[in-house]
Amino acid sequence: MSMTCIRAKTGCNTGMKTAIAIAIAFANGLTVGSGLVSFLAIIGLVPRLAEVTHTERSLRYYEITMVCGSTLAALEPAFFVHLRLPAVFTIIPGIFMGLFVGCLAAALAEVLNVLPVMARRVGLLTYIRLLLLAMIVGKVVGSLIYWLVPGF
Repeated sequence: MSMTCIRAKTGCNTGMKTAIAIAIAFANGLTVGSGLVSFLAIIGLVPRLAEVTHTERSLRYYEITMVCGSTLAALEPAFFVHLRLPAVFTIIPGIFMGLFVGCLAAALAEVLNVLPVMARRVGLLTYIRLLLLAMIVGKVVGSLIYWLVPGF
């Protein structure tokens, strides 16, 4: 018997506890993933991406990719694999993560019409393109620093 079982003065079935912990963690991951997919569906990110890229016929593949990505994200903590690759290999995933965050921010801004309202209120209507460019450059620079500067 392990020390934890002796302290609790009960018989421990660590296999059962592990199975319950795995089931709870998987359910939590699926809940968060489902919430993310629902959120993306509500703001219309996927149909908008399909429309902009002229791939409306492939909308089903977008949906399958979202479900698979959410499922893999739920499973990742349980099967964490550490790849010992040089830092340069983080550039491609960093670009895709930045693209995702940028698309999400653009979709939110489009749905909420944040930028035009903010530009009118602050008086930046003539500088809206410059404002967007500054946001894009800031996002890219921030992502590069995060991925390429060790310990950041």
